[in-house]
Amino acid sequence: MDYSGNLVKFFDGPFPISIQFQRVAPDTPTSLFGGHIQTGVINLLHCTQEKVLEHWEKQVRRGYVKKVQDIQLNGPVIEIVGQNPNTVFITTPIGLYQSLGIRLPILVLVVKNLRKQFTFDILVLDDKNVRHHYKFSNRQTTTRIKATCSYIPLRMEDGWNMLQINLQDVVFKTFGSNYKECIRLQINANCRLRRVGFGESSPDQEQSELPADLRAFVAETRGITSDI
Repeated sequence: MDYSGNLVKFFDGPFPISIQFQRVAPDTPTSLFGGHIQTGVINLLHCTQEKVLEHWEKQVRRGYVKKVQDIQLNGPVIEIVGQNPNTVFITTPIGLYQSLGIRLPILVLVVKNLRKQFTFDILVLDDKNVRHHYKFSNRQTTTRIKATCSYIPLRMEDGWNMLQINLQDVVFKTFGSNYKECIRLQINANCRLRRVGFGESSPDQEQSELPADLRAFVAETRGITSDI
């Protein structure tokens, strides 16, 4: 499928995004990581970094997104809280006409369960150049696969969790195609985030390649997956 003639349709995505300034569509699709050699781990958010949300855009309506200290971790985290999860979120990449271009298949989120509704959205491209939108939620009880958006439940323990989403498995089990790349990621209220990244393999399989602050969560959260 050729999207070159309709860049807006390809890059705007299904997610609501706060437009703070006028953007102009480029002549060709742009990609944040598409031109990079992708091995090991790509970090999109790490709370020990000075510019934590460098690659993220945020929208806040009746809530907040801010950096706070977590007592359990004894370190900084990003807290996303709002009355309506759909109106308080962070999304990457910044801009309507850009793709993440991440080909690594394992999405990992180190996230704290605040015992409130929590959702995150992923927009991916498969090997047939078809986009698929997935919404993961801890309030969802059954999996619903639709052409426009698929809804997948999350099982989360109290406190800190490491969520591991194998996007290759998700795409293949839902649509019978293969994962090509991640276009956009959006994380909604309500949660605390320590780290968000993509890897070549599951941390359970390759713990030795993980940074120490991620390895600490593997044993406690093994088996937390989406019900597909």
